[in-house]
Amino acid sequence: MVREGEFRLLAKNYRPGDTAVIEPALRVFEDPHQLHALVFDLVSVFRANPIAELAKCMLFVYEESPCSNCRSEAVNSLVDSATVPDWLLAECQHDSSPEVRAHAARFGPSGSVEKIQ
Repeated sequence: MVREGEFRLLAKNYRPGDTAVIEPALRVFEDPHQLHALVFDLVSVFRANPIAELAKCMLFVYEESPCSNCRSEAVNSLVDSATVPDWLLAECQHDSSPEVRAHAARFGPSGSVEKIQ
């Protein structure tokens, strides 16, 4: 079980391989506030540590966040770290959030960014 704020500690203390702790704990909570706290913390960790091994966490944020601001942060983080998959860029072109569309427009689905497996 993930407690609010636990992952936020990794923003300054992240070490390579910590995704082995994070990824198994990713789940959609019934309580939207609890889910929002989790995705907010994940965005903080990725912003402080923009490395490819955390990209799957940002995909979780994009896919599951109840918050358009967090979804926008996830897309922006993936674009900034050049780990955004082409399918996400294409999907974001039709997002309801203008911020998400703007972040995705910075790259086209050209294959010029690292693919996430």
